[in-house]
Amino acid sequence: MNIIDLLLLPLVVLICLYQAYYVWNAVRVSVYKPRIAGETSGSDEKISILIPLYNSGKTIGACLTSILENNLLYVSNVVVILDHSTDDSGEIARSYRERFEMKNVHMTVASVPAKKAGKVAALLEGRIYIETENVLLLDADIILEPRAIENLVNFHTAGKNVYSSPLIYPFQESDRHVGIVEHLVCNNRLYRQGILQNVKKNYGVGNFPGGVQLVNFSSYTALLEDGFVEDLVATYRLLSQGGKVAILPEVLAYEIERQTITGLVLQRIRWTLGAIQNTVVSIRVARTRSDWNQKILISSYHVMWELQHYVITLGMITAILRRDFLSYTMLPLVLYIIQISRSAYLVRKIYRNSIVGIAFHCFYYPVVLTTALVCSFGMLLKNRTFFFKTQALFKRD
Repeated sequence: MNIIDLLLLPLVVLICLYQAYYVWNAVRVSVYKPRIAGETSGSDEKISILIPLYNSGKTIGACLTSILENNLLYVSNVVVILDHSTDDSGEIARSYRERFEMKNVHMTVASVPAKKAGKVAALLEGRIYIETENVLLLDADIILEPRAIENLVNFHTAGKNVYSSPLIYPFQESDRHVGIVEHLVCNNRLYRQGILQNVKKNYGVGNFPGGVQLVNFSSYTALLEDGFVEDLVATYRLLSQGGKVAILPEVLAYEIERQTITGLVLQRIRWTLGAIQNTVVSIRVARTRSDWNQKILISSYHVMWELQHYVITLGMITAILRRDFLSYTMLPLVLYIIQISRSAYLVRKIYRNSIVGIAFHCFYYPVVLTTALVCSFGMLLKNRTFFFKTQALFKRD
């Protein structure tokens, strides 16, 4: 056994154990299409909708239109908070005021104060304008199903939940060809929501998804903290307090994903920096739980989101250098292919996929994440505040 094996074997074993755990539990996972028709519990609950908005001119119109297509009897008011946008996001949002007013829903478009910035600042600024105790938090790149608000409100109130979320899948236009890059990007969300989130849901340790969540607003703001991944920080704080996010296993929302590999890498650099900040926190939170399933799942957050991809990439490089594709270093890739294939199968009636797209994702996506890791370390070595001074990392295209 050489030095490479001594370094890589423990990582491969660790990753394979976590992967095998998810593969085993994924057998119990199912994903449901939304209940577009049929009876609901008929809750009288009213909610506010709060949307933080930063340079989302290409997506905010579709987001607001999807809200208008829902049953607005559940909606008290809509609040959009501009976070120093430099595009036409604000103008587009304001153009929807009249349409909401015609449906008896007041819409406010306000801005984060000059000396503040970021998603957390936008959410906290929204406190001034919301009218209800429970608030639906939406990202500007989210498109809701026509019954999303009704179903989520009924789920939230029937279970007396403090925090609720549906499943969020990639948005896919029915009349447009799905390119190979889109498969690369979107298969990851299918996997994270269809497998990872669903398995965590079964043991009560699901995470805030960031894009769509119905929350008791005063309780949620107490969890917020500025950072690279504010929804993850809120998740760890909640889990450390013994709380949970109630996950409704229905696809009620779709996110407009990055359309280029460059946009994906830039997004993942931000997420990687957040992972570096919070990996130790996840281990600490996992230790607070007595149930071993919960310990495994909480500690697996960064293992499954990031670390397994780095090990897969190292394994592929090692196998290529040795010219031995039957090497043990390829086992994490094999188990990853099983997970991705399972998530694709679960949503075969919702999302158009392909064998080529799945294969491209499985072999190339780990390389993209490893590239983001290298870039993240480079940025940290240069000057960490550089991240906050560039807007490039927030660009979608």
